[in-house]
Amino acid sequence: MKSFLPVLFSLLIVNAKEGAAQLQVGSTNIDTTVLASNLTTPWDMVYTHSDTSLWFTERIGKVSRINLSTKQVHVVLDLQDTVEQVGEGGLLGMAILEKTTISKVYLVYNYRTKKRTLFERLVRFDYDTIQDSLINELVLIDSIPAAANHNGSRLEIINNQLYMTTGDASNINLPQDIASLAGKVLRLELNGSIPSDNPFPNSPIYSWGHRNAQGLYYANGFLYSSEHGPNSDDEINTIEKGRNYGWPDVKGFCNTPSEITFCTDSNVVEPLFAWTPTVATSGICYYDHPAIPEWEGHLLLTTLKDQRVIQLSLNSTKDSITGTSDFFINRWGRLRDITSDPEGSVYIATNSFPQKIIKLFNANYTAIQEQSDIYDAVKIYPNPVVAELSIEIDQLIQGNFNLKIYELSGKVVLNTDLLTRSSRVDLRTLKSGIYIVKVTNNGSELRVKKLIVE
Repeated sequence: MKSFLPVLFSLLIVNAKEGAAQLQVGSTNIDTTVLASNLTTPWDMVYTHSDTSLWFTERIGKVSRINLSTKQVHVVLDLQDTVEQVGEGGLLGMAILEKTTISKVYLVYNYRTKKRTLFERLVRFDYDTIQDSLINELVLIDSIPAAANHNGSRLEIINNQLYMTTGDASNINLPQDIASLAGKVLRLELNGSIPSDNPFPNSPIYSWGHRNAQGLYYANGFLYSSEHGPNSDDEINTIEKGRNYGWPDVKGFCNTPSEITFCTDSNVVEPLFAWTPTVATSGICYYDHPAIPEWEGHLLLTTLKDQRVIQLSLNSTKDSITGTSDFFINRWGRLRDITSDPEGSVYIATNSFPQKIIKLFNANYTAIQEQSDIYDAVKIYPNPVVAELSIEIDQLIQGNFNLKIYELSGKVVLNTDLLTRSSRVDLRTLKSGIYIVKVTNNGSELRVKKLIVE
């Protein structure tokens, strides 16, 4: 764990051209690109490893998938005829079950009955890889209280169980009512059944006393949550089984006589952090990559009212917030969600016109450090290269040899064994750009060099 280093929090705009701006996070230069624009309230985002895609929901009732290799956006589900978008409601949270491939997609949305009563439901779809679409809707929980405001709802899969936040549906009597599913964190098996060790028999309730949690992320053995307060005390919490989070009797910390009494009597968990005045907390994620070292090992939070990304610095045990830092203040307007990928890129969903999804990345980062040229037992040429790369290995070196070529992010784009000490490798399938070449001898690094492909 690296210790937290103070950073410069000012925003440096190097190039103001839309989609190509370069920003500053401490001493790290950040490039940006717009992946999708002219959206209608993008709400939740999920990165999927098996197809290198970014999935996102729009509150009007659409689920889309961005192929991050081709940058193409494809709508995989359109529920606009079913979803009721009213106030803060609509199609909200999403979780994706992914092992070797994507199999199930879980969604939460608001709908109206024939009597025009507004409810919320948790559903599951199968993913058809051939048609690139979601099929076979299965309702897991129905008739969750809903309203124009305070519907939650984020989803997270942890150890093959599904967690879901619900809002209080603008009714302060519901969060402390164990008979109601409003104002809770719910836990289900992936097939929709109720875990036998939930706090209450035959109930999906995992924790209660929540107002409107719109961020949920599992990391470091903790389930972190961001929650909207009323006119004070937006909160960051860690969700614990069978615990009460106080709303409406407690706002933020237990720091008034009546709150202290209620907290003692009701097994209340105090937040890790609270804001007064409120910032309108939304999506949250844990960033764990050296590409942006100032953020590594800390939580990132998007805000709506304060229109910024807030870094929440964590202590060494990850169970306490030691400070906050603000970034990109008012640059993109209201920020709804944030997530990252294994290569250290960060994705932000905006809710101000034109609503869009933005990718932030450190173009200068490489996970592989280049060796100096003083060791010439392996010659790699020409550099720059157009089509064919030559590798010559000293005759004194014995053993088996392998060549790998990496993008600067660390992703392997070519992996081949070298059968002779003098080899030629066709690189015409690679795009123009900067790469890292690594030659190994019996698994040990022999030569690492930066390569330019033209």
